[in-house]
Amino acid sequence: MKDTLSVKPAIVKKRTLKQIVHSLFFIMFRNYALVVVAFAILTGLIFVQLYSKSAIVANQKLLLKQAGSIAKRVGVFVDDDDYITYPSFLEVLEELETTDIWIISNPNAKSPMPKKYTNIDISRETQPEISSLFDTVFSGKADAMDVYSETYGTNYIFTAVPIITSKSKEVIGAVFVNQVSESQTIVINRSFTIIIISTLIALLFSLIFALFLARLLSRPLSIMRATALRLADEDYEAHTGINEGGELGELAGAIDSLSDRLKQADRERKDLEQMRLDFFANVSHELRTPITVVRAYSETLLDGIIDDEETKFEYYDKMLSECKSMERLVGDLLVLSKMQNPDFTLEKEPINLVQVFSDIMRSGSALAKEKGVNINFYTLDDILLMYGDYDRIRQMFMVIVDNAIKFSNDNGNVDITIKKALSLEPVEVFSTTLSGDTYVNSGNKLFISIKDDGVGIAETELPHIFEKFYKSKLRQNAKGSGLGLAIARQIAFKHDGFISVESKKGNGTEFKFEFNELILA
Repeated sequence: MKDTLSVKPAIVKKRTLKQIVHSLFFIMFRNYALVVVAFAILTGLIFVQLYSKSAIVANQKLLLKQAGSIAKRVGVFVDDDDYITYPSFLEVLEELETTDIWIISNPNAKSPMPKKYTNIDISRETQPEISSLFDTVFSGKADAMDVYSETYGTNYIFTAVPIITSKSKEVIGAVFVNQVSESQTIVINRSFTIIIISTLIALLFSLIFALFLARLLSRPLSIMRATALRLADEDYEAHTGINEGGELGELAGAIDSLSDRLKQADRERKDLEQMRLDFFANVSHELRTPITVVRAYSETLLDGIIDDEETKFEYYDKMLSECKSMERLVGDLLVLSKMQNPDFTLEKEPINLVQVFSDIMRSGSALAKEKGVNINFYTLDDILLMYGDYDRIRQMFMVIVDNAIKFSNDNGNVDITIKKALSLEPVEVFSTTLSGDTYVNSGNKLFISIKDDGVGIAETELPHIFEKFYKSKLRQNAKGSGLGLAIARQIAFKHDGFISVESKKGNGTEFKFEFNELILA
């Protein structure tokens, strides 16, 4: 069951400045803040530069428009030789305080504008800093300049528009509309101040957002870090409790999955450890009884207490029986150990199961005759091949047949049936060549059933019968080691087979096997 992670250390330690500086939260906030500050400064500078240029250009266009309007009106006055209302026009122009208006004559024209229409006496020589503007405007083109005027000791915007009469179509003069750049600079500076204030406010909100974002991103990582530390301390109940999407969610899910797997692995490790302890306990228990018996008989014989030869012979016989029991136990342990070793290989070859069971029936006939048990063998084929180790397969089936006889009632029956059927699952392609013959999987399954009508197995015991050292409490199993069925299952697995059991108390037992059939190609 997953629990939401809540890390509460027993002792809360105050974080040092170095730890804070190197924390993920601080690094994310610092980097984001640096990016925001750099972006704000760069954006502000670019905006100010663009605004300054656009403001100057816009002002120049406005002044050029004013100059063009004045030049057109002056041209009309000159064409009409209307000097009566012209002085009033000049008075109106002089009232414009923000601009200086110069109306000058073109000395290079064939018919220069009369002096009475000019309002100032300037020339290229008196205004050397804008001499190029004189050349441009007297050539018939309007233009503007933003330069420092040594005459006035400040920056000026100079705009000039030619005066062209409608009669001669000649540039007879020019109108200059000029303005001090300082007024424009004041407007730009005010705008710059507003931009700085706006940028600082935006920066403040951005930093607050950076704190929120850094917290939002660093918190899941901090939880995952704390979870990883708990897992490192073998607390496999730890889970992140993070269910969000994206890469962080996938990472949290991977950690939770790792936690579940570690928990499962730890459980399996404890189970294996318990199995190991149980194994040694069972081995010790199984060996203690025969060793105790042998020691007791040996001490009795050594002390010379027993004089009767028949009794001595009986003691020797019991000692030999216990030694054989220990030998059988050790042998079974060695076989089981080999079967459980992944590197252990079997000497496999095509073997005929019909022949295997014929051999088993001969070997078990003596015990079957002693109890009056009939062994019945049913098959429709004389040859049913599988790929395996003959001795191990015979040993596996012999364990089951021996148990079937042992637990059968007197004059009972043991039925052995082999049949084949088409597999419903895909069979792995297999091929082997022996003695020049090639054998392959047929795609069929071989089903083997060994059934008795004996005492059966209790439902509570069925899940445990394949465990090592598990023995029923029936008298028929008093001399068993509890390893036979465990060995049989390992042999079946080593042959890519399957073994199962069905039984009811008092209604007999049926063991079922399943293997791949082999045929001659």
